[in-house]
Amino acid sequence: MAKSSPRSWKLMSIPTARDSRGSASFLQSGKEVPFKIKRAYYLYGVPKSKARGAHAHKSEKQVIVAISGSFEVLLDNGVQKKRITMNDPKKALYIAPMVWREFRRFSKDGILLALVDDVKRDSEYIRDYAKFKRATR
Repeated sequence: MAKSSPRSWKLMSIPTARDSRGSASFLQSGKEVPFKIKRAYYLYGVPKSKARGAHAHKSEKQVIVAISGSFEVLLDNGVQKKRITMNDPKKALYIAPMVWREFRRFSKDGILLALVDDVKRDSEYIRDYAKFKRATR
């Protein structure tokens, strides 16, 4: 398994158009999203006391957006750890392969949108943190 690079995650601004009718933000494959989008999923209705994620992906790349409300993202590439609060629909978080991620502390109206570069495959997941740590050494 490949080790994580120092650029394991990156917070990015999403282009947004504003006028008297409100705001519209957009993400495009190969532009704001640095890969071809093959899948999207969203998480919502997550109780504040519960967490989602708690895994890494071997080769999958993702871009995460807080469409509504807020949530916290815990990131770990085996060398460094980072906690990011997502609460602005004009910001996106790129997550590279081999980054352990946990999504926590969802607000009542929190909605997480994920754009992904691959279809869902169970073989892509590392769900055991000890195995993840060994793979990133």
